[in-house]
Amino acid sequence: MKGQQVSHYRLTEKLGAGTYGEVWKGVHVDDPDFTVAVKLVSPQVREDPAFLTALRKECRALDRMDHPSIVRFRELVVRDSTVAMVLELLEGADLEAVLASGPQPVEEVVRLLDRVLDGLAWELLAGRRACTGTDLAQKMGWHMTTGLPDVRTERADCPVWLAEVVAALGAKEASGRPVDGAAALALLRSRRIAGASVIGARPEPACPGSRPRAQRSQGRARRPGWGAA
Repeated sequence: MKGQQVSHYRLTEKLGAGTYGEVWKGVHVDDPDFTVAVKLVSPQVREDPAFLTALRKECRALDRMDHPSIVRFRELVVRDSTVAMVLELLEGADLEAVLASGPQPVEEVVRLLDRVLDGLAWELLAGRRACTGTDLAQKMGWHMTTGLPDVRTERADCPVWLAEVVAALGAKEASGRPVDGAAALALLRSRRIAGASVIGARPEPACPGSRPRAQRSQGRARRPGWGAA
């Protein structure tokens, strides 16, 4: 696998593996200073037509996003025996490394929530995983039967308003959760300012970080070979 070329990128280092395949660091063949993350889909998964349809849909959605907290989509490669997503390569520690370092300061959690809002608030405050399930069925069962405890049982210094935001993000019922990322971000910011104790109406859904393609292309040059394959 190492040294293989996928589209315009040569695989140089395996970064990880998961349910759907492996992730490799890729270097552009014409620009050694330009690196990407190449997600190679395993043979067992890529042969499923339904998976490919869902993957194309995901890639189209990612391609419309332009936000500093969303990894940039570069290219979808579907040719011969290769199916791969080419994405922006992000350097730095992953979530497991952050959790291993222990509970994060409240100010840092709020900063990360403001950037990410991906349901990790409880874990960042507690410094450990909330659910110990190892597969989707166990995790769904835990969510429906147990759910998140009050984060203040783990962090006495957590302000009430932040604990309530965390509870809303991890609510068992969909009616209790913000409808999308933009609504969650609006909830965090409004509660941070107000410090109120009652969570109010849910903001209207929106797509955070999205801009029309014409605006998105201004001020950012495209590298050779970017685009759908």
